[in-house]
Amino acid sequence: MQGEIIKIDPPKQSRNKREVFIRVYFKMFPSGEWAETDIVRTFRNYARWRPLMKKGNILTGLQMLEPNRVDADSYPELRERPDLTLEDENLMKLCQACGL
Repeated sequence: MQGEIIKIDPPKQSRNKREVFIRVYFKMFPSGEWAETDIVRTFRNYARWRPLMKKGNILTGLQMLEPNRVDADSYPELRERPDLTLEDENLMKLCQACGL
């Protein structure tokens, strides 16, 4: 599966007070549903996630544990966003000028 990172919470203490985690929220494709995962800095999988955790990044390779829960042990990869063409840029300018 793939999804876009839409929000990253600040680090938070776990309930058991032993770990600090970062909650990452996604908009999943193609469904548009949201999902989340918790990344713990001291866990081995953090090294896979750390360079990719930026709002707006689109990640592939996401495995689901439940309908709205991404498995933190997934092997995410960054998907490049397609470059905008001149036609796309002109359309965006036109939309902005019209207040859309």
